[in-house]
Amino acid sequence: MNNVRLLQSFIVFLLVTDCRASAETQYYLNPSEKAIVALALKSIQTPLTEQAELIQKVLNNIKKSEEKVQTRIKVSSYKELIEAQKKADLFDSYSSSQIETDKLLGQIKNVQFYSDSPTVQKKIDQYFQKRTEILRNSSLYISLLGFDIALRSRSSKQDLKEFTTDYIEQKVNLMIQKLNQNENPQTLIISKLLKAYYAHLPQSQKIEIIYQLLKIPINSNSMDVFLVMIQNSGPQIQKLIQIMGRSSNIPVEFQDLFQKLESQVKPIPWREVQSLIESEGLKISDFIYLQHEALGVGTMAQTHRAQMIDDQGIRQNLVIRFLKPGIAELLKMDYDILKIIAQDIDVDPDLKKYSLPSLADLVEDLNLSVVEELNLERTIHDQNRSQKIYTHIELISFNKQKNYLQFNVPKTSSLGKNKKLMVQELVFGQKPSKELAQYKELYPDLYKVVAEKTAELWLSETFFKSGFFHADLHQGNLMLHLTDPVIKLHILDFGMTGKLNQKQRDSAILLGLGIKLNHAELILKHLTQLTKSQSISADFKDKLLKQVRQIKTKEIPTQSLSSWITWALDQGADLNYEFLKLNRGLTAIEVLLTDAKSPLSFVDILQTLTLKNKIYISDLILKEKDLKLKDLPEMISVLKQMKIEKPLVVCKKLF
Repeated sequence: MNNVRLLQSFIVFLLVTDCRASAETQYYLNPSEKAIVALALKSIQTPLTEQAELIQKVLNNIKKSEEKVQTRIKVSSYKELIEAQKKADLFDSYSSSQIETDKLLGQIKNVQFYSDSPTVQKKIDQYFQKRTEILRNSSLYISLLGFDIALRSRSSKQDLKEFTTDYIEQKVNLMIQKLNQNENPQTLIISKLLKAYYAHLPQSQKIEIIYQLLKIPINSNSMDVFLVMIQNSGPQIQKLIQIMGRSSNIPVEFQDLFQKLESQVKPIPWREVQSLIESEGLKISDFIYLQHEALGVGTMAQTHRAQMIDDQGIRQNLVIRFLKPGIAELLKMDYDILKIIAQDIDVDPDLKKYSLPSLADLVEDLNLSVVEELNLERTIHDQNRSQKIYTHIELISFNKQKNYLQFNVPKTSSLGKNKKLMVQELVFGQKPSKELAQYKELYPDLYKVVAEKTAELWLSETFFKSGFFHADLHQGNLMLHLTDPVIKLHILDFGMTGKLNQKQRDSAILLGLGIKLNHAELILKHLTQLTKSQSISADFKDKLLKQVRQIKTKEIPTQSLSSWITWALDQGADLNYEFLKLNRGLTAIEVLLTDAKSPLSFVDILQTLTLKNKIYISDLILKEKDLKLKDLPEMISVLKQMKIEKPLVVCKKLF
């Protein structure tokens, strides 16, 4: 039976994580059980002769732990008990391949928790009683016996490999079933993508996913399990499903899950941060202060607060930013997988009939985008360039108050012999929603005004000035600090930027105007000009004309620019790469306005900006040879609002 105990926790944990998690109580594998699972996973990648020795060591430690309680740990609170169960200092600091075998073996022991407080002791007893029930109710005894036979025959290595593969496939199939409850082209393509991706995922990455699942509660629900799986997959699949998951056809619970990918990114542990800094020829002692806990964590990069003395002997408050170690290899792994399966999905007969956009093209565009983020020198260049573009101050009014709103982009430079560290000045503040929440009663309109002014600054630069834009201006990349003399809004993380040329800017503006007026020809023409091929199919045109008719007859609501872009992608439009980045930026701006409860959309703000750029806009409209103003009273109204000072004789061409 000892052989069964070796994998008991392993199998039980993996197959009970479909339970619905309680909001009040979460139950965890204890450190001993986690260690046994981790050692079982290690054995898969261990040579057969060493594997037999490893299994024997594990069995010996299990036998000792069963003989008696080896350690008694006193806790003063229920929270202390839970933290001891998690053992975050060990299991969160290493990947499955990095954690040392001896450290894991040392965790296999019989531990008893107790408290001098009768109330706490009662909670401890209840916790372990309920936890035992969860494990016993898994009905996995037959599976355990199968593994017992495998261990006795010394074939456990192969069986464990098959088990990890089968387990990942089982969880993916569960998600696919949920996705396809509302079957449509968007859920179908995500389903096929996920199934193919995890089938191609290397064994080492599957092992890492299962290792990371040890850390979450054993009564987690299936969506939480799947979130961990995605978080510990490659960065490109994460970004890809975030893009595809924005479709309104995706079930709400999956939309929520995909959004969590942007805010619940796991940091790399301090041990790896220290190693990276030292590999750059620096010592921790070179810093007056270097915070162990990450200040910010993204899919690709991580930041830490620091202090250093500069060349003039002045103490500087800084933020150290770096790409996560191994991220380039993970990107390549993802790209190699995705470019293969994308070609198969593009010719899949189940999907062909829907005329969906080329997944292979989307994968290529995405790869270009993430590879850009690997270039820290380009990020530094773009951020320093943005200092001139986005540094701005203006007087704002809100709730019978006035104050200055100052936009700022922190200065940045490279650090280290290989320039793998990016250093920027430390700025203070919080996400706008969090910073302004404390002033909600006093200044209820302030958040709305800040969001609108941010959108105006971004849209003005993007469409009417240089065409350069921050492509990911979500709340996590904005830091607001409210003081009496000035409100400071810092714009961060220029890892993803874009630049529209003049023709693209013109088409984007006219597309927005066409959407505002629900003008089919204008929408069709400029959507076409924003595609890579500069062409669209007859079927696409028919669907677009139908969409416009349905909006006019109010069969469907008026669509925003981002909604039209999503619709065009769903219909197979091969939109230009820079325009896709623009749409990401527009979506972030739209979300910012919505969060601030602004009555304005970015289209409303863009229309206000057109009045400030009336000559440019009037020239742009007049160049539309097929556009007849006499047929468009709404556009005549727009031109009247512009109060064009140019000779009106030029308008005769349009009537």
